[in-house]
Amino acid sequence: MSSLTDSNRLVLGTVQLGMSYGIANTSGKPNQSLADEIVSKAWQGGIREFDTAQIYGESEIILGKSLQNLGLSDKAKIISKPSPEQSLLGKGTVELLIRESLERLKIKSFYGFMLHKEDQLSEWDEGLGEQLQKVQADGLAEYIGVSVYSTEKALQALNTEGIDIIQVPSNILDRRFERAGVFEKAAQLGKTLYVRSVFLQGLFFMPLENLPKHMIFASPFIQAVTKLASDNGLSIHELALKYAAQAYPHAKILVGAELPEQITENMEAWLGDGPEDLVNQVRHIFDSVPEKVINPVLWK
Repeated sequence: MSSLTDSNRLVLGTVQLGMSYGIANTSGKPNQSLADEIVSKAWQGGIREFDTAQIYGESEIILGKSLQNLGLSDKAKIISKPSPEQSLLGKGTVELLIRESLERLKIKSFYGFMLHKEDQLSEWDEGLGEQLQKVQADGLAEYIGVSVYSTEKALQALNTEGIDIIQVPSNILDRRFERAGVFEKAAQLGKTLYVRSVFLQGLFFMPLENLPKHMIFASPFIQAVTKLASDNGLSIHELALKYAAQAYPHAKILVGAELPEQITENMEAWLGDGPEDLVNQVRHIFDSVPEKVINPVLWK
């Protein structure tokens, strides 16, 4: 039986390779050489899946070059998503977009291809589902999925035949999908969840003195996360990842990095078991968190 913290449960999110991303990002977008180091470090650590998207700046191009430079183009499992601004209902549109992404990445097929806009689920029965299942049948993508923001759309996706993989945001503070039974239902149906935003886009690491004025409302929660980590003898990295390992035992966990050393930090934080009662501690302390704290869309 595999461990809760097997490194093959980690997925490298590559938005940082294509653009400056995250409230705590101070390094900006890495150059190609640095991107190669990041991808190499992830591969050496046991990570085999890489998540990208057409809207992530130059992420597909840079990731593709890194995989090519490292001789991993035929080995790595890549998940991408079409631009959420692009209509997908036109005949052949999905196949065209997939082929464009494959060309940028210099690979032959995707491990997974996900809708990037949850509202497009409403178009599934209008021909979109048929298009996606065709590219799957043609061998351009092994699994079809969707990235969602709401629990309602996550449950709709789980109930949609033809959708195999679903990406959701979830972390110590954001437990909406746990409460809605999304993780339990996915396990029952044999569908795979990918959990993003385990560090709440880097908010957990923000020094309070660097918190933007319009984000001051989040400071008590950052302090509480810091205290919980300290009380358990953990770093914030360890707290967030060990919670994810325990709370979402059947899910894949996305982590990002703009520097190679952050890959090492994430791997070290992920490995090894955390306190047995960590999940209960988190659920007790963070029983109720305002949506404006857990939803980055409301930070602006």
